[in-house]
Amino acid sequence: MSGRIRGVEALALEIPLTKNFGGSTYNVLTRCTIVTRLATEDGLVSQVYNGDNRDDGRTIVKLIHEELAPAYELLAVTTGPIQIKAALNLIGQDVGGLRLPLVEASDEERAQIRDCLERLGVLQQASV
Repeated sequence: MSGRIRGVEALALEIPLTKNFGGSTYNVLTRCTIVTRLATEDGLVSQVYNGDNRDDGRTIVKLIHEELAPAYELLAVTTGPIQIKAALNLIGQDVGGLRLPLVEASDEERAQIRDCLERLGVLQQASV
């Protein structure tokens, strides 16, 4: 079992209710929730239901898909702390090297890490 993250999915659900579950000053005519699923190479490992945001559910899902996706991709580049240490070193935080049996990120892995950091906005794009 490697446990490497393969993907994150988020769904905004809005379900009409058959009756009003509101109170004296408000109406609850729909049930809103966000379902977030985390999958690893070993299969689905987490499914979370985040509750009742009637106004911002779709915005939150969009943030998960568009803004946080590079962070999830970063975690999938390689195993262990290799990609995290490489990312920190790329943004100027000297965290040193790795202890055996781990090895430094390859040039290809560093390029993937750099791409994720650029898309996250924490590292300026390298000039061509």
